Amino acid sequence: MMSLRLQTMRKQIVVYGAICLVVVSCMLIGTGLNYSDSQQKFVKKEVTEILHDAAFQILISRASAESDRIRQKFEVALQAARSLSHTFEGIKTEKENGEKLIEIDRDGVNGILKNTLRKNDQFISTYTCWESGAFDDIDLIFKGMAQIGYDNSGRLIPFWTRNSNGDIPENPEPLTDYENEELSETGIRKGEYYLRPKDMSSGSQTKVIRECIIDPFRRTGKDKLVTSAVVPVIYRKKFYGIVGIDLALEHIQEMAAKTDQELFEGNGDVIVISHNGIIAAHSQLPDHIGKPAGKIIQATWNEKLENLRKGDPVIEFEASRNQISLYVPIFIGQTGTPWAVLIRMPKEIILHSATVLDNDLRDRTRDNLRQQTIIGIGVIVIGVIMLLFLSARISGPIWQAVYDLDKGAGDIASASSQISYSAQTLAESNSELVVSMEDISSILNRTSAIARQNAEYSNKSDSIARESAQTCHEATRIMEKLITSMNQIAEAGSETQKIIKTIDEIAFQTNLLSLNAAVESARAGEAGAGFSVVASEVRGLAMKAADAAQNTGELIRNTLKEVKEGAEFVRLVNKTISQIAVESEKMKELVASIASASEDQSEGIDRINNTADQINLKIRQNSTSAEEFAATSQELNAQAEHMTKSAVTLTVLIGTKKEL
Repeated sequence: MMSLRLQTMRKQIVVYGAICLVVVSCMLIGTGLNYSDSQQKFVKKEVTEILHDAAFQILISRASAESDRIRQKFEVALQAARSLSHTFEGIKTEKENGEKLIEIDRDGVNGILKNTLRKNDQFISTYTCWESGAFDDIDLIFKGMAQIGYDNSGRLIPFWTRNSNGDIPENPEPLTDYENEELSETGIRKGEYYLRPKDMSSGSQTKVIRECIIDPFRRTGKDKLVTSAVVPVIYRKKFYGIVGIDLALEHIQEMAAKTDQELFEGNGDVIVISHNGIIAAHSQLPDHIGKPAGKIIQATWNEKLENLRKGDPVIEFEASRNQISLYVPIFIGQTGTPWAVLIRMPKEIILHSATVLDNDLRDRTRDNLRQQTIIGIGVIVIGVIMLLFLSARISGPIWQAVYDLDKGAGDIASASSQISYSAQTLAESNSELVVSMEDISSILNRTSAIARQNAEYSNKSDSIARESAQTCHEATRIMEKLITSMNQIAEAGSETQKIIKTIDEIAFQTNLLSLNAAVESARAGEAGAGFSVVASEVRGLAMKAADAAQNTGELIRNTLKEVKEGAEFVRLVNKTISQIAVESEKMKELVASIASASEDQSEGIDRINNTADQINLKIRQNSTSAEEFAATSQELNAQAEHMTKSAVTLTVLIGTKKEL
């Protein structure tokens, strides 16, 4: 029964401890998994943002670089047009003496334009267009000479362009549509290259005169779309004409396709858009060149143009296409009409690195979960082994203390039984002494009547006195044993107090350890909640053990106190018996005196009667003390039985050594 209870208690400790370990391990694994998932989400978010920023920076950088490359192409043409414009302005500039600063005729102008075209392979055309009579007032002479670059107006309008082989003809063609306000296929006026700079500086009402980059257009009779860099010829705020250089859009298209391949391996879009929203280059869809950009962008071009004029890049996310678009302005010379480079790329390309990293983090999370599970199982196994070891270590000292307590209670009970037996023996001896004294009184009475038998009675009295002395010696010896037993009881009580003190110290140390465990579990927070419950239960058991040890110690102290009182009574009894022994010696002397001197018989009898009365009184006192001693012995025996019951109760809880 006891063994089953002990085994049940051990199993409960191990089972509850194992459950706590499993719960804690699961909580730790869950916390670790949650932490890993949070870290993965955080890293993915941060990396996505970093990749977004990095991609935007790369896009802005590459778009800016592309913008600079395109601007440089336009700047070359624009700079050449500026130089020609400044040269032709010298034709109208007069010196102080009224002579022209530069004397150039129409052939000289054609030579300059042709030479400029020949020295720049990137140019496909050079031209100039003067107002009627603005060059030399002889327009009528050249009227209708188309073979040398004139139309029916006779104005100076030479157009030098390369043929299909890239060669320059001997004579220029005349410009066409230079004053035609009809809209072309791209949505701009056919004569935009001339009308626009003219409109910007018409007559004497001088406006802000700027250079111009004309939106993509197709010249009459030509197959290719071109753009033109135009600079007005102005002298003293008067507009005389223009100088222009045509650039083929195919060069810009090649630049856009190359950039697309370098950046996205052909998976993105690089688009060049003119000031009025006409596509000048498209890396993926070359057939869109010359078409309005409104077909490929979500918002209106004018909304973006406002920001581009400020020099600010425009970034937007096109949800319908799941792509990111970046617009970077192209400021060309002093035109004030910026173009733009549009770079578009699918969002998954930007987030490709983030997706790869997210997949890698997921793999790492699964590996961490597997490792945490293995570690958790190992912790549970080790914890169960430690709980088994700890339960054995805890029950061992408690059993030893209970064993010592049970042994001490048995010793006290044995000593109490001996004291009770001695008290009973003493009471019986007193009864015998009372009977003997009654016989002595009877003999003395008879002696007073029968003097003859004095000697015989004296001899009998002498014999009785000897027996009385022997009884007193025997009583003294018994009392010495009783005193020795009482001292042994006192020593056993002291040893029992030491054992109880040891139990109390063990309970204190156990309570201290449980407090430390509670503190550590509190530091661990929710992860240590389960272990805190175990620590609280251990602390409760330690407090109960301390209370039991304190109660047992108090009981033993009371028992020792009563033992000391019993020892005091024993000393009194021993003293009384010693006095009886002395009185017995006196009685022997009296009997001897009776035997030796018959004449003093009466006096001796009187003295014997007096002595017998005193002995009778002492015997009665001794009997009373023996009764009190017996009562004390019974009380001590009851206390020993109570201690034994307490030891048995504690033994029932943990079992005996044999059961263990």
